[in-house]
Amino acid sequence: MSFDIILPFLRPIAHLIQDPDVSEIMVNGGGRVFLERQGQLEEAEDVHILERNLQVAVRNIARTLGDDVSEEPILDARLPDGSRVAAVIPPCSLGGTTLTIRKFHSRFFTVDELVRIGALSPNVLKPVRDAIERRQNILISGGTSTGKTTLLKSFCFAASTSDAPATDSAGRRDSRHDRRRTTRDPPSVARLAVENIGSAGGGSRDGGATP
Repeated sequence: MSFDIILPFLRPIAHLIQDPDVSEIMVNGGGRVFLERQGQLEEAEDVHILERNLQVAVRNIARTLGDDVSEEPILDARLPDGSRVAAVIPPCSLGGTTLTIRKFHSRFFTVDELVRIGALSPNVLKPVRDAIERRQNILISGGTSTGKTTLLKSFCFAASTSDAPATDSAGRRDSRHDRRRTTRDPPSVARLAVENIGSAGGGSRDGGATP
C-alpha cells in the first residue's frame, strides 16, 4: 500500500491518512491539522504535531521518496498510487513546517457518466465532442479538487484511439515511484511531466507522470 511508505513518520495523523473519506490532509505551521472530507474543509482539533517532529518526518519522507529538503526546502513528490506529498520547511515557510497529502482517487468516469451524474451538461458535451473530433484545443481550468483531471481523462477516452493525446504535469520534482504506478489511461495517451529548474541551475524533464 502506498501510504505504508510515509505512515511510520506520521503516526499522529495516520488514522486520517488511512480514512477513505478523507481526501486531503494539511498540517500548517504550528502543528494545526486540517482535512478535507467529502469536499468540506475542517480542522482536526484533537490532533497536533510538534514542529520538530514534523520537520524530522518531512526530511525522512523526502529521503524515502528520493528527494532531499536539505538542499532545497521544498518537497513535491508522488507516492506509487499517484497521491501527492508536498511540504515546505523554514526558512521558506515562515510559520513553521507545512505538509499536505492529497490522495489519488482511481475512480474513472466517461463523459456519458459525467452527464448522468450531473457533472457535465448535455449542452456542453456536444460541442466538446465536436471539438475533439476536429482536434481543437481545449483548455480546462479550475480550483483544487474541482475535477480537472477527471474531466481531462474522460475527454481522452472520448478521443479516437487513432489520436495520440499528450498530457503534462508541472512540478518541481516527480518521485521515481511515478514510473511504477499504473492507471487506466487509453493506450494512445502519452503521460509526461515537467520539472522546474532548481536554484542551482539543474533540472530535468521526467516522463511517466499523470496529468
